[in-house]
Amino acid sequence: MLVVGVYKVGRRIICLFGFLLWMCYQGIIVCDATGGAPFGRIVTKVDKGASARFVNKSSSLSTSDRIEILLSRISDWQREHREEQRQNINEINRNDNKNNKDDDDYDLPFVLVTFAQTLDGMIATKTNSSNFAISCTDSLILTHGLRSIHSAVLIGGRTLAIDNPRLSNRLFPTHDDTSQPQAVVIDTHLRHVLCMIGNSSSCCPPIRARPLLVCCSHQAAQKYQQNIQLYNLQQRQMAKPLSRQNTQDAILLEPCLLASNDNNSLDLKHLLHNLKTKRNIYSIMVEGGSSILSSFLVQPNLIQALLITISPSFMGAKHGLPALSKASFSGKNDDPLFKLDHDATFYSQLGPDLILLASLHSNILS
Repeated sequence: MLVVGVYKVGRRIICLFGFLLWMCYQGIIVCDATGGAPFGRIVTKVDKGASARFVNKSSSLSTSDRIEILLSRISDWQREHREEQRQNINEINRNDNKNNKDDDDYDLPFVLVTFAQTLDGMIATKTNSSNFAISCTDSLILTHGLRSIHSAVLIGGRTLAIDNPRLSNRLFPTHDDTSQPQAVVIDTHLRHVLCMIGNSSSCCPPIRARPLLVCCSHQAAQKYQQNIQLYNLQQRQMAKPLSRQNTQDAILLEPCLLASNDNNSLDLKHLLHNLKTKRNIYSIMVEGGSSILSSFLVQPNLIQALLITISPSFMGAKHGLPALSKASFSGKNDDPLFKLDHDATFYSQLGPDLILLASLHSNILS
């Protein structure tokens, strides 16, 4: 009787293992040996390729590995964008119909929009600077890594006045430590920049991002050109004789067209076209603040990728500034949701933070 009992139990165990192996072969379940269970963590396979979209699936990956994977994926998208732009331009030239197409539509840089937020969508405090630490140190290193693979870093004038950021890579190691992204600010009427250079009673400290490329209206550039020239002269005189600051302007102006429906905003498509064709800026990292993020995200055809760092914390509406307080989306059939393509969305974890990276190339408010 004992022998028969052992035989029956053994047969059932063999059948169970056989069934599990069949399910793995069919792709119904995925065994993850890092799960800590005796036979690994068995995960129901929800969709094909889900494990590939979760960058941090393997616990053996170091923080630097996870950052490199994210940066590598974005670099691949940048190369694909450049190749697509080149093919479009060649096609237009071959068909000899360049005059029938607006240059701004096809000659644009790669644009990544990125920001860090709390679980309730806050990117800063209402009374403090956006330098308030929402994300962890590892996520900050990722931010500097993102700066290192883009030609420019773009913010709004209000963020410049409040934070006075350097917008440079200082934490992520690169082969060329002297190569830094171009700092770009959108300040339509130069109100914030004039405050920072001392043309207002409420002046701020000297601008730390140098050289600073300021996108403004043609009217503002013409009106305040002498103020900017005087500031540049003063900065050169204050610089050390052999330093770079002694030979280059601290502030450069890039006049752009106003938006057709708003005299207080610039035409973003024209602005991006100018940055690429006049300043040789082929990739831009948009860091904020809230108004700039909203302006870009309501025109998703202008951006190619989105990276959001989500901190496991809450701030609340009383103290917090929402990331997209001025954004209003209208998708297919008046759907108010900004929907990301599931197959082009990837996730990772840095410290306690969740990183969401999405390509917007194949999904424009679908």
